[in-house]
Amino acid sequence: MQWHNGTWQGGLSSGAGSLRALGLLQSGGQIGNAYYAYGYAPGSQSVTISFDGHHHHVPVSASGVWAFIKVHTGPDRGEPPSL
Repeated sequence: MQWHNGTWQGGLSSGAGSLRALGLLQSGGQIGNAYYAYGYAPGSQSVTISFDGHHHHVPVSASGVWAFIKVHTGPDRGEPPSL
């Protein structure tokens, strides 16, 4: 976000760098038993993520960014999310 002429306006950063450099899937992040993935899918309403034996439909924002965070519930270590 950028302050411009007395109002906040969307910027060109996702918090993970430039939106132009953000790919469809940035995955593999893990904190404890929680896994995360995020990406950039402009023009899409949602993306489908496979995780923990299930498919999850994740909405894409108006700016094209999506994010997924989920706790692994199985007894093994689990795998990172995938598209």
